[in-house]
Formats: sequence, C-alpha cells, structure tokens
Amino acid sequence: MAATSAGHHDRPPQPRKNAVVPSPPARSLPSEPQTPRPLPPQPLHPLPPRPLKGIAFILIAMLTFATQDAITKTLAQDLAVAQIVMVRYWLFATFATVLIANRPGGLPQAVRARRPWLQALRSVVFVVEVGVFAWVVGKMPLSTAQAIFAACPLIVTALSPMMLGERVGPRRWLAVTAGFIGVVIILRPTDGFLDPVGIVAVIGAGMFATYTILTRLLSQEDRFETSYGYVAWIGCLVATLVGPFLWQNPTGDQWLGLLVLGCTGIFGHMLLMKAYELAQASVLQPFTYTQLLWGIFIGMLVFDEIPDFWMLTGAAIIVTAGLVAMRER
Repeated sequence: MAATSAGHHDRPPQPRKNAVVPSPPARSLPSEPQTPRPLPPQPLHPLPPRPLKGIAFILIAMLTFATQDAITKTLAQDLAVAQIVMVRYWLFATFATVLIANRPGGLPQAVRARRPWLQALRSVVFVVEVGVFAWVVGKMPLSTAQAIFAACPLIVTALSPMMLGERVGPRRWLAVTAGFIGVVIILRPTDGFLDPVGIVAVIGAGMFATYTILTRLLSQEDRFETSYGYVAWIGCLVATLVGPFLWQNPTGDQWLGLLVLGCTGIFGHMLLMKAYELAQASVLQPFTYTQLLWGIFIGMLVFDEIPDFWMLTGAAIIVTAGLVAMRER
C-alpha cells in the first residue's frame, strides 16, 4: 500500500451475482500491500451460500494483508520502493498469468480489451499508487497510513456523480464530509500546515479511488481476466522500467522478506476469492475494516507504534462514515 497489493497499498473490486463491483478499503493485489482489494474472479461453479465461512476467510485475508503491509514497512527502511514494487509485481504477474491461462478463453481472450488505453491508464494509476503506499507506510505509523487509506470508499462516493453519473443522496454526502473530517483529525495540521507525508498519503488514497472507479467503468465492458491481466502485466512492465535503476543488492533476510511479501499477497488473494464464493459482497464488506484493527495491533507489537487519541478518533469517524455510506447505497 500499496495489495495494496493495493498494496498497501492489494484495500478493491469484488464479485457478486452476475456483476463485478469495487471492494472497500482493503488494498492489495496478490503481490501488493493493501486497504481495499483486486477483482476476485467469479467462481466457475458457485457454492451454496455459507456466510460464516466466508466471514472467516475474509478475516484471515485481512490479517494476511495487514502482515503484508508490515513486511513492506520493514523492507522500505533499507530498500528502494521501486525495487520492492518491481519484485512484488514479478510474482504477481506470474500468478495472474497462470490463473488466467487456466480459465475459459485463456490468455488470447484476456488481452482483448474494448478500450485498451483506458485499461493501460488504470493499470499505471494502480502501480504508482502501490508505490505511493509503500513509501508512505515506510514514513508514518502503519495504522495511520491504513486509516487514511480506509477513506478510499468515501472518495469513490464523492467522485461517483462526476465520473460514473451516479446519484449520491444527502446521507452519503454527510458520510463523505464526516470521513474528510476524520482524515483531517488524523493529520492534525500544525500552524495551518499539513505534514507532507500525510499529503502524499491522501493523494495515494485518491489514486486508489480513481483506480476503483476506472475498474467499475471497465467491468461493464471487459471480462475479469482482461482487467486483471492488464493490471498485472502493465504494472509489471512499468515497475521493471523503473526498478533496475534504483536497485540495491538485498541481503539474504531481505530476499526472504521480498519472497514472503509476494507469497502473502497471493495467499491473501486466494482467501479473498474463496470468501466471495461463500458469501455475498454486501455481507463481507464491513469486515474488510478489520485490516485497520490488525494494523494497529501489529504496529504496537512489532514497531512499538502506540496510536494516540486523535488517530483513534479520526479512524473511528472514517470507519463509521464508510459503514453508513455503504448501508445507504
């Protein structure tokens, strides 16, 4: 977070019956950190609804993505963000290629997009956002970064009338306003000035919201495999064009961290897909906010980051506003 993948960075779009919709703030693709998530594929053979099992899977997935964010934070202390993103995307692209190749239509169908340039733009926005989240999470407390990115669904709501032509009622606008206030409380401007890292975090959240909206637009035109493949392959290309110029030779422990980072993303993504096979997105969405709780716990346990009153207050306002906006929709 970038997830975020996403990323952070994997919080993104989720399937439900006959549709693909964006997910809330869980942010991670198979090889990225997290808050909001990728487009989980619709099951080929839908299973009978089992909401409790679905909730269990989503809770474990959120723990996995929070752990991924913690690994990203650790690696970002010594390695270049572009290098971390590049290695993660190598693993992500490999996983996506194998996944798509084994689905109906395979790779030949996946590369056929109705608006390839819009798919490319969406993919570039996402890979940059993944890098932004990785940079931010290395500069500020883990829970603070996750709390700011938890506002992504509210930013989507605010942009929906302009970019999607959706109607947003007064209660949802109130929720958006409350969420914005929550972000300001977390950032706590000093003498009228905001922390530059906080500003970058808000920009990153806006980028993820833009990615989510573009995903919603393209989900009406292209298959899941096309949207998913473009994110993996173009993101991998962009990351590979930048990463080698900032390469630092990792130590053995850092190589292990990079490998675990990619594997946790893939594992978390598989849990996410399984969860949406077992329960509806509307049932699972509120539980994606547990990634923030895991982030607070891991930050305290691993990084000795104790959230203060204002951070907890702002995060509570953001989560409450997100749940209200979700319910009103």
